[in-house]
Amino acid sequence: MSGSLDGAMTAAACTKCPHPAVVTLRYAGTSLCRDHFLRFFGERAKHEVAKQGRLPEGKVAVALSGGKDSVSVLHFLHGLAKGNPKVELVAVTVDEGIAGYRDSSLPICRKVTEELGVSWHLIGTKELAGYTMDQYAAGAAGPDADGEPRAACGACGVFRRLGMNRLARELGCSAIATGHNLDDQAQTILMNHLKGDLDRAARLAPHSPEEAAKHPGLVRRIMPFRTIPEKEVLLYALLNGLPLHDEAECPYAVRSQRFLLRDVLIGLEEQTPGTRHALVRGQERLKPILAAALPALAVASCPECGEPTSGARCVACSLRST
Repeated sequence: MSGSLDGAMTAAACTKCPHPAVVTLRYAGTSLCRDHFLRFFGERAKHEVAKQGRLPEGKVAVALSGGKDSVSVLHFLHGLAKGNPKVELVAVTVDEGIAGYRDSSLPICRKVTEELGVSWHLIGTKELAGYTMDQYAAGAAGPDADGEPRAACGACGVFRRLGMNRLARELGCSAIATGHNLDDQAQTILMNHLKGDLDRAARLAPHSPEEAAKHPGLVRRIMPFRTIPEKEVLLYALLNGLPLHDEAECPYAVRSQRFLLRDVLIGLEEQTPGTRHALVRGQERLKPILAAALPALAVASCPECGEPTSGARCVACSLRST
């Protein structure tokens, strides 16, 4: 692969050696060959893992969808934990029931876990909610189903988080590693600001061990790729020859605010390289201020399912098929 992942083609040599560059990183002002790129990538991911509390001993779940981000984070963490008998990785997957999208990625999950020797655990939205996301989006199932198409991302996110948390907890995992990249994190931060949702901003993952201890039943999240742009994660996957899902866009993503903000951030980054990093740095500074200023979130067990909730009833139960 040649040329810049930030939009400007390059035939330059690596900034650090005479070898040809595979990527130019405008925000960092550098061009890197294959080896130096992979080294730079690994250094940032390792720094994030250490910053977020390190990999805990025992079982660590990796949220695996079969896409480039989740396959790459599993590959990276497998290398990081290799030779450490105190850490065991397990992969957890939620099948949302989206025909032509999630069903085509499950073989990738099976392939990569078999190749790495990692146990794989699967749960479906059908089991969690009583319906698939295709049925919910079509208005054929779920609360207030009237046969009319509707946005599915909110409900999908609720059951995806529930499924990961439930599997990780049942497997005895002390953390869930996700493949969220810099673009994902910047989009989430911007969404919270646009909605004025200070509570979510104060609780935004990743979570330190101390934060997680305040909310029993919720397995803490770590994000090794939080400061790495999406296109660099793709390059990492390609350079390592990882099996990847041919990622067509989720058919329901175009109905979401995140889909719109993705394009906004791409435009901002093109005009001002480093915009995404600035958003994440700002959130890092803001999070402890908000956490100290806002009332502590009271978490109890849902009376219907026993899952942690800050309300009288968890959102998942309110969305289940009746």
